[in-house]
Amino acid sequence: MEVFYGVSLLVFLTLTSLLQGTVAIQCYSCDNFDTSEDCMNITDCGNNEVCYARADGTSTGNVKYTVGCTRDMSAQREDPTFCANVCMDNLCNLDHCNIPSA
Repeated sequence: MEVFYGVSLLVFLTLTSLLQGTVAIQCYSCDNFDTSEDCMNITDCGNNEVCYARADGTSTGNVKYTVGCTRDMSAQREDPTFCANVCMDNLCNLDHCNIPSA
């Protein structure tokens, strides 16, 4: 009985540690918003995804922000981007690119 318990515990701990490596993080996910209060949508990212924040200039001279999940660690596009950052903690992406609060 003790051997079975020890083996079961070892299998449980091994599976738990493997699953923890694949647990997805949560990120805010919004397009073209002005302030952090405009973005309350939360999404579960896929495996191997991180949170990103991006600030883009508009043709009128304003700055619009986009946040979400990405596999692209640079999270940049080819057109002009004022800021593009990634982060790896739950709900971390509103803390990047100087996204203003209302």
